[in-house]
Amino acid sequence: MRHAIRTLINSPGFTLVAVATLALGVGANAAMFSAVNGVLLKPLPFSNPDSLVHIWTENHSGVKSSQAPGSYLDIRRQNRSLVEMAGYRTDMIGLATNAEPLQVEGVYVTSEFFDVLGTPAAYGQAFSKARGQHPGERLVVLGDEAARRLFGTPDAAAGRPVRVNAESYVVAAVMPASFAWPRSAGVWVLSAKDVPPAPIEGADAPTNRDIRYFEAVGRLKPDVTLAQAQQDLDRVAVQMAAEHGNTEARAIGLTPVREEIIGDVSGALWLLQAAVCLVLLIACANISSLLIARATGRRRELAIRAALGAGRGRLIRELLTESLIIGTAGGLAGLLLGAWLIAVLVRVLPENVPRATNIGLDVTVTAVTIAAALLASVLFGILPALQGSRADAIVAMKEAGDRGGSARARGRAALVVGEIALTLVLLVGAGLLINSLMRLQRVDTGMRPEHATVAFLNVPQTRYATAAAQTQLYGRLIEDLSGLPQIDAVGVGFPGPLHGSSASGSFDIEGYTPPTRADRPFAYIGTISGNYLAALGVPLLSGRTFTASDSAEAPPVVLVSAALARKYWPGENPVGKRIRFDDDPKSPWVTVVGLVGDTRQLGLREPAPALLYFP
Repeated sequence: MRHAIRTLINSPGFTLVAVATLALGVGANAAMFSAVNGVLLKPLPFSNPDSLVHIWTENHSGVKSSQAPGSYLDIRRQNRSLVEMAGYRTDMIGLATNAEPLQVEGVYVTSEFFDVLGTPAAYGQAFSKARGQHPGERLVVLGDEAARRLFGTPDAAAGRPVRVNAESYVVAAVMPASFAWPRSAGVWVLSAKDVPPAPIEGADAPTNRDIRYFEAVGRLKPDVTLAQAQQDLDRVAVQMAAEHGNTEARAIGLTPVREEIIGDVSGALWLLQAAVCLVLLIACANISSLLIARATGRRRELAIRAALGAGRGRLIRELLTESLIIGTAGGLAGLLLGAWLIAVLVRVLPENVPRATNIGLDVTVTAVTIAAALLASVLFGILPALQGSRADAIVAMKEAGDRGGSARARGRAALVVGEIALTLVLLVGAGLLINSLMRLQRVDTGMRPEHATVAFLNVPQTRYATAAAQTQLYGRLIEDLSGLPQIDAVGVGFPGPLHGSSASGSFDIEGYTPPTRADRPFAYIGTISGNYLAALGVPLLSGRTFTASDSAEAPPVVLVSAALARKYWPGENPVGKRIRFDDDPKSPWVTVVGLVGDTRQLGLREPAPALLYFP
């Protein structure tokens, strides 16, 4: 060991280059594996997560959609494959005590929510239908961070009063710091009904089968497979169609919660992990080439030592020891570099990467990084050690001025070929990624992003508790910003551009009777102010947009997208047409006052959907 260390110290240039080369490869692998480990490999914060499923319905266009109260309650009542199921809807929620009010991403949930997930609270007891707690109790469960910000420590929160959107609630429990689902939720509010509260007035009625606005999660029974559960829900869908004309659930489907959470990120992360592994292999090939070149310069030394009695095994051990020292030093340096790269990675990751809070330099990442460095040291050291140990004193003296034998030349040539092959693989992969990025950039979103700025505003519910107060706030904000000379148009909308839809549903068109109720028109729903679409560069194709006169007291109006018009009024101008959501003949008709361009509201991979915009 001491001799190997002295030998490396005597060649500082070679040692520094080899350690730095390995550190770059190891550091990149540490950073990438931290993402793979945090997002894909760490267990989900649920009891037996493999039995959890997301329950969805299919709309009339064959697109996976969310739940309406009527269909959700039917599925709960009629299924035979689920232990229990729960409904939930995400929203921004205002929390307040005597401390500074908080605006937290939260969830309205039914009483079965924590029964289904099976995650115990860190402090207190989460509300549970199984323990006799029912909708109507004003209970809330806090996340660890929200509890700390409101009460100082999480263990002091359970049983304390808290204002939720200016209404009085009691903290039932505090969840562990590792629990934040769905998305990055920090508070869970018990619904007063059997379904979550609706963002649209009256949509949470148990008879509503048209407007879908919340999600459902369930747990499979222990002896039921996913395929068996799907067959059971197919039976439920047929039964619902017979009872209600299938107004809502054309089909009912199941997706494992793990798959729902991770989505399509898995393939991209494994691909990037494979790419950085290739980088590490290229680094090993480079170091191996350096070691072979260095062994060539030491041939006389090694040959003399062999002539003095050093066996081949001893020479191999010494050369491998040098490689292991390089690997250890490179691994430690790579670990430091990886820690910095992980911090950078967490800062630059997009918001929609799931479980990003789990990414970090933990024990698993550290152990894998060190193991990778040691394995790399064996990989890049074995060939030079085998070649360098074939030392023959007479041959070495004869080749004193030579660059090396044919065997060494073949070894170096093989390494060069390997490096070129690996580099070509990386270049091809990089080219494909660049091509995909360029194709995404060419996708027409229906908006003009040039000079457009999007800001997400979380209105403090504790200060603006009513819809009227929030409307006044938005009005003042639009008025103040519109007065700035640098701004052409200002608008407010929910949800934001490319952020999906807060609700969707079936509706009726005046003068049109569908063949069956299953064929009723369907659309996604958004809420916007008058200049919102103009600010995004979405064209007004016909009619008008919303004005100040389109208040709650005025006759109801709506804007429709071109995709919706093509589908339900082909070849016609929809302006002046009327629609309504409720089956009740006394319900008011909503008049179409404008036709606007299509937008890819559901994402770049999805076609422009049929959209209805309400003021």
